[in-house]
Amino acid sequence: MKTKLICDTNVFYNIANGVNKQSFCSKNEQLYFSPVTVAELLARLEIINQSEYNERKNVAKTIIDLDAKELVDPESFIADIFGCPQKNQIKWKQLLVHFSKSISLKELTGKIDTKLARNWWEDVKKDRVDKYIKEMKSQIKGFDRWYADRGLKPGEKPHLKGEDKKKLLCEKNQLQWRAAVCLTLKSRAMHGNANIKRQVKAVTEGKYASALDKFECYCNIYMQYYSELLTTKLMPQDNDLADLELFLYSTDDNSIIVTYEKRWRSLAKKAGFEKRVRHLKESR
Repeated sequence: MKTKLICDTNVFYNIANGVNKQSFCSKNEQLYFSPVTVAELLARLEIINQSEYNERKNVAKTIIDLDAKELVDPESFIADIFGCPQKNQIKWKQLLVHFSKSISLKELTGKIDTKLARNWWEDVKKDRVDKYIKEMKSQIKGFDRWYADRGLKPGEKPHLKGEDKKKLLCEKNQLQWRAAVCLTLKSRAMHGNANIKRQVKAVTEGKYASALDKFECYCNIYMQYYSELLTTKLMPQDNDLADLELFLYSTDDNSIIVTYEKRWRSLAKKAGFEKRVRHLKESR
């Protein structure tokens, strides 16, 4: 079985701009793309210019030409792991093919699936950011006021320090935290299912234990990222949310995240999953 190389969006941009796939991908490895990449290519179409449209179109064509394999969207993937599969409404690879063959922005933006994909990712981002902000408001003294005034009085973001920081960093290594993150994934798995009672029964103790094991990498890296939000100046960014979702697919050592972002290699190392990240260096 070939090793899965799960690439972030910038990897495909760099290949489209001349980086040789063979420089980081061997014959025993297969490139994969996430629906998040497709959604990012389709984002803000109403405000991009012709040059950016052409660049994105070239990236879409590159993914097709590479024969990169399609991953299901994160919600469907999570639901499958928990044993309560969802119906995937969006054909992501078809969207890429349509993008690569499109002749204008107007033609592209008029498609129903294009709108569904864009709305899906915007909803996901808003949900994640809202939850992070809520946590920071509840955990960090002074954050609520700073967040409300940040446009008028920009300054250093409040964050946990001293004993509060030490306590958080100690607690995040406990199994209960990983279990709590996994429970949020379980909620995502059941979200949107029509027959919720049947879905609850479908998630047996065995399936939950299996999910806890498969999502260990994601949970640990999520906790590292979460602790950085609370203990540093970091604020949640769109690119961070997209990259973090990729770690959902890294359920074993044969599923590796490929990225140009140093942060994820560092967080993965702290989380005990350094081998799950392949960090690429920008060519000079």
